[in-house]
Amino acid sequence: MMSEIYPYAFTVFTPTYNRAHTLSRVYSSLKRQTYSDFEWIVIDDGSSDGTNKLVSTWINEAPFIIRYYHQDNAGKHAAINRAAQLAEGYFFLIADSDDSFEPDTLEKFYYYWNTLSPQHKQICAGVACLAKNGYTDQLIGSKHTVSTPSLVYELPYNFKFKRNFEGWGVLRSDILLKHPFPEINSIKFIPEGIVWNTICRGYPRVITNEVLRTIYHQDDGFSINTRFNYYHHAKGFYIYYLYNLLNNSDLMTKHNPIHLVKEIVQLNRVAVHSNIGSITTWKRVFLKPVIASLFWPSFCIGSILALLDRLRLKNHK
Repeated sequence: MMSEIYPYAFTVFTPTYNRAHTLSRVYSSLKRQTYSDFEWIVIDDGSSDGTNKLVSTWINEAPFIIRYYHQDNAGKHAAINRAAQLAEGYFFLIADSDDSFEPDTLEKFYYYWNTLSPQHKQICAGVACLAKNGYTDQLIGSKHTVSTPSLVYELPYNFKFKRNFEGWGVLRSDILLKHPFPEINSIKFIPEGIVWNTICRGYPRVITNEVLRTIYHQDDGFSINTRFNYYHHAKGFYIYYLYNLLNNSDLMTKHNPIHLVKEIVQLNRVAVHSNIGSITTWKRVFLKPVIASLFWPSFCIGSILALLDRLRLKNHK
């Protein structure tokens, strides 16, 4: 028990939508954990594949607490908000429905946390690790360039070292509660970076080179269908890119200006798909001189990419 407020050390949270065929990976991983002070919250985002019956079976047999909730399909970001409000664990860990993880994952997160001084624990958001591809066993991205474990502000660190990777880790539940995802009617997807970037800029986290997460991307999963998602979830991407540019363009300008240009291009790309006029977007960014100076050339490139997206979609059908 971490505290009276948080009776568990960890809340493991799984959002799921028609993933009854993969969900057992998470369940099996949890049964193998060497550290047992956790609960598992499953939020079913409108599944119609018998997920409820499957989880009910596990509730009756599992050696740990499972809490299952069903909601009308609202998107992963809304499910995370709800789980954060329900969490009774000091730390919050998202285990996607196509994930598995090592038996000592929770134990190692807890170990690295306890290497911190009391002063650092007050400001630290959590502990991060690396992930590998479940089909190839290869590391996704690259190892950290600094010695680990290290306490760093991950967003400027990632921009500085131009890191492109699939990270994972635990966050303090109280910090996540302070930074909820925006929920807007009819928008069922908003990139998680809109919250992770805010937290990873405002709070340091312990980074490690431990490879604790294994990802099995599904053929119909989000991560491998990015080019189509720019069209189907354009408004969610628009919110993300606009927010990221307005709040983090200074870091991109300092550490990775090429990435800044790409973000402006992508903002214009999804604006076209969202039927948001260029003047409207311009008015939202023109007070940022660096963005304003790059906006119109990026608009031309973004418009071309949006056209190519639509051509690909047409051919795909």
